[in-house]
This record gives sequence, structure tokens and C-alpha cells, in this order.
Amino acid sequence: MLDLLNVKKPPIAISTGVSVLFAQPTIIVEVEYRAWSHDGKLRHPTRECCLRLG
Repeated sequence: MLDLLNVKKPPIAISTGVSVLFAQPTIIVEVEYRAWSHDGKLRHPTRECCLRLG
């Protein structure tokens, strides 16, 4: 699905050794959560709002 939204030119300059795909945003999701875990994941996330762009 992201192949259809692929952006040819990255919106920001990055220099990592990892392959990165930039996609055109089509939705915005507002998420509430209690905290970040030690390994960088959200604790108890819940979707509060979803807005479709375009």
C-alpha cells in the first residue's frame, strides 16, 4: 500500500545505512498513551482521532 504513496524526493536529508521509504501523508491519527517503554514503544496507546487528508 505504501508503494502507491511513495515520495521520490525525501522531505528531509538523512544519512543512515538503512533503507528508508518516504510516503505522502493521507491520514493524521491522534494517539494518547501513558508513557514510553525503555525500548522505545508506547505503553497503553489509544486512538483518539483520525483525520483523512485530501
